[in-house]
Amino acid sequence: MKKPIILDFSIYQMYSSILKDESFTPQQYLELVTLVINLLLRGNPRLYSRVDAITIAKTFDNSVFVSKELLNKTLYYMDATVSLDNANNVRFSLSGIYYQQILSLLYILSQGKKTSIKPDFDIIPFYERVYTSICGKLKLEGDTEFLFFLHNLRKKSKVLATKLFSIIGPKDILEIKLYSKYDNFDQEYCSNYRFVISESNNTDYPVGSYVFGTIQPDKSTVILYKNPECTVLM
Repeated sequence: MKKPIILDFSIYQMYSSILKDESFTPQQYLELVTLVINLLLRGNPRLYSRVDAITIAKTFDNSVFVSKELLNKTLYYMDATVSLDNANNVRFSLSGIYYQQILSLLYILSQGKKTSIKPDFDIIPFYERVYTSICGKLKLEGDTEFLFFLHNLRKKSKVLATKLFSIIGPKDILEIKLYSKYDNFDQEYCSNYRFVISESNNTDYPVGSYVFGTIQPDKSTVILYKNPECTVLM
């Protein structure tokens, strides 16, 4: 599958919408998500430069360094915060460093500059889940060619073979599935993970709820926590 061709005008529209706090259409928001995932796995996309291309004006915060770990966390929060408003549009609701990561990335691409992000194939299942989750929340059909591309790249992944885990602690949460890393996205070692509950009798944490935890050395059991930092036991 070839690298996607991104219109410079599309990059300008994304940048402008975020900077002016304007709404995205669901398809535009998904295009932004796809652009970030593509860059993390395949490097810079090919840009189609129009003769009347609109140049993005540099702002004081375009100097923010774009990193793999921060972009991964940005995708995580884009999934966690995305929703449709009453007009069936989407607002880019991230702030702080994650807001700056996207603006800086779009600025870099608009200038034809290169990023130096090394692909991490171990995190592909996370990209698949983020993509399909956002599609579901925005009531969109995912791009089957893009999903097929991600599925094929899984062959290069060394993710944990065990996808179902037993829980140490609460007896009424019976089973959980690995969702993604939560820290050290750019490293092989990770301590904190996010899980989705697949079997539960707990009314506060029903099936489909997200929880945080640490995988134990046996790689089959998990200690659950109430907070992302994994400091408060559940």
